[in-house]
Amino acid sequence: PLENQMKTPGDMKGWNGVLNTSMVLVSCLYIGVGFFGYLKYGEAAAGSITLNLPVNEFPAMLAKIMMSMAVFFSYALQFYVPVELLNPFLQSKISPRNYLKAEYALRFSLVMFTFGLAAAIPRLDLFISLVG
Repeated sequence: PLENQMKTPGDMKGWNGVLNTSMVLVSCLYIGVGFFGYLKYGEAAAGSITLNLPVNEFPAMLAKIMMSMAVFFSYALQFYVPVELLNPFLQSKISPRNYLKAEYALRFSLVMFTFGLAAAIPRLDLFISLVG
């Protein structure tokens, strides 16, 4: 869906396309955080590196706050593709003047469903490792 909306869809693919470049950068960031986190904490490294940060130091609190803000503002973006797939089915069942309300309700429901799963699964870190 994203490629179809680009001005030049050919820029999405290729060895230096948007997708590959962004995935290489994200992978390097994850590898770097993992490497330095393991270098610092060794076998005592928790499932999330933020769990190892000291509770009462300002830089650690700032890192946790920034991570929380990043998740808060970007979490719903993960539902772009599911909403694009479910929205036509949903819109076929309702009147055209309620399309926007229905899309917001769908997005809200998906977010609340995943929050409910996160609250209901006791060892979420193990489940995420299983699912991916």
